[in-house]
Amino acid sequence: MVRAVGLVCLLSIKEERENAKPLLTDELWERIEPLLPPEPPKSNGGRPRVPNRLTLTGILFVSP
Repeated sequence: MVRAVGLVCLLSIKEERENAKPLLTDELWERIEPLLPPEPPKSNGGRPRVPNRLTLTGILFVSP
């Protein structure tokens, strides 16, 4: 039962995210992206990298 509730919650969050106004517009991202350093080569271990755009969106969301 908990799994079903969790799944419904995840689907609800995904739907909200898709319908939400983006914090970082495509226009602004196109201006910021060239200022960032290139991605380092992929390593053989560890966590996968979080995309730069998603990271910046998180920073903007948390900033006052």
